[in-house]
Amino acid sequence: MPPLARRAFLGRSAAVGAAAVAAPLALSACGGSDENEETTGGDDYEPGSASLQVEIAPEIEGVNYPEDYVGPRARELEPFGDGETEFSMLTQTDPGMDFTTNYYSQHVEETTGVKVSYLTVPAGEDGKTKVNAIVAGGDLPHAMMVGQDIFNLSEISIYSEQGLFLPLDKLIDENAPHIVDMFTDFPDMRQQYSSPDGKLYAVPSMNDCYHCKAANVRTWINSRWLEGVGAEAPQTLTE
Repeated sequence: MPPLARRAFLGRSAAVGAAAVAAPLALSACGGSDENEETTGGDDYEPGSASLQVEIAPEIEGVNYPEDYVGPRARELEPFGDGETEFSMLTQTDPGMDFTTNYYSQHVEETTGVKVSYLTVPAGEDGKTKVNAIVAGGDLPHAMMVGQDIFNLSEISIYSEQGLFLPLDKLIDENAPHIVDMFTDFPDMRQQYSSPDGKLYAVPSMNDCYHCKAANVRTWINSRWLEGVGAEAPQTLTE
């Protein structure tokens, strides 16, 4: 596998992030054996042993973070691709979104300098059948971002033993500072994402957003009642 300016994305062993343990998994397809050995560190690579190989960009000033915030910071990112490099991604169909033209996809291409092409499959058994046919045919995309209804961790491990997917531990340790920070802050996350052979074949991430937690427990206040008792809406948890 050739050297990459930002190896966590650009090469055949690259993959784009996932949302949660039970949500989409991003898997990476294999290249040549010698290239794979250099990229992954081989079977004897000890997760967490490689040091970061990328320079962390400066933070964007003026961003308001919650008190006691733990997580990545907004940073000034420069494209690392040449604008012509192509990256293929298999993912599951979303009836409400076009992966090629939606704002986020375009933002990713602009931010990275990498053109992403999407191959979509349906969710559920139909999608699993189609993905299995693609895998059997050997014409793999650079990465797959699919739910665990398509591949669970045990299945990923089986396919990886056949040389279809690359372990990402070394790539993550060298090129993904935010994921490394996540492993430091939440040590159980690496184990949760690891396959039975102890290796990471999916790009892990977590979502700790406020609205994700509060959407189903939001407190509603009757404004007419407030007016009737001459009170104002509370502004703090104490109130």
